[in-house]
Amino acid sequence: NNLYDVFYRPDIIQAKMRGDDIREMFTLTAEAALTYPPPTVKITDVPTHTDQSKIKVCYKVASSGGGIGEVRLFHNGKLIQSDGYYKRVAQSNVHKTQLTALNSRAIYEDMRSISIKGIEETIPTSSKSKGDIFDDCTEIEVVPGENEVSVTAFNSPNTVQSYMETVNFNSRMKPEDPHLYILAVGIDQYQDNSVNLKYAVKDAKDIEEKLKRQAATLYKPENIHYALLTDRDAVKMNITAKINELSRVIKPNDSFVLFVAGHGVLLQNQYHMLTHDYNGVVNDNSVISSNEIVEVSKKIKSLSQLLILDTCHAGGVDYLV
Repeated sequence: NNLYDVFYRPDIIQAKMRGDDIREMFTLTAEAALTYPPPTVKITDVPTHTDQSKIKVCYKVASSGGGIGEVRLFHNGKLIQSDGYYKRVAQSNVHKTQLTALNSRAIYEDMRSISIKGIEETIPTSSKSKGDIFDDCTEIEVVPGENEVSVTAFNSPNTVQSYMETVNFNSRMKPEDPHLYILAVGIDQYQDNSVNLKYAVKDAKDIEEKLKRQAATLYKPENIHYALLTDRDAVKMNITAKINELSRVIKPNDSFVLFVAGHGVLLQNQYHMLTHDYNGVVNDNSVISSNEIVEVSKKIKSLSQLLILDTCHAGGVDYLV
């Protein structure tokens, strides 16, 4: 059902049973969803077989009366392209934040404090003006054997998603030996030393060593690559630079593991991993948000990715967009 993800809200049921005021938790009505139905999507040009390392995937999106918003493209189940803007924490929340005060009650109060005033403030907004019919093509890197490509699109308010159109094709390319890339980040020491930890660096080192040993049964030793960023090296600039470096070499048939141990916070339903730069102020220079984590996954071309976030409130990554 197109409306399942929008209206399946067990959090509202739980809040109602607690006796809370749930009026501000509603972001969309059934009437509004039916007024702006999702578009239809059709993949128009994909070969059934190919010997090429890259192919062009073309698709058409047509409005059903509700306009065309964000379009998402998947390759073997992995999101590789989208053109929507993410929701952001209100700038008023960039302030001096004591992590020790962010207990479960404080987090809940912060989540309840959101006042929904308009769709544009709470959901992704399309980055392209598409009209009633939108045609596009994207070049993807093929993996040997079976490949699956899927396309889905939202209505113009980005509230209801279309059915997903999927096609399959086979690549006759000779498989290459896969590589494994491991990036481990552990942060015990922060610029605000009142929130320092004891075991995050050890955990990052231990998980890296464990993965390297276990991977030796599946990958050639020369195909296992690893990097470790800890404490003062684990500033946002360095983490971002390392990810950009990996994105230039990792191929779709490779595997990527990201492990992070340190502090994490949840503000307005959005997860943020704190980097070493954190000095008591939660801002873009000292955190990597769940939005940025999605972009990391899209940027890394590997179709096999494992992200392990050993931080508080990592479950908030569920609220990605």
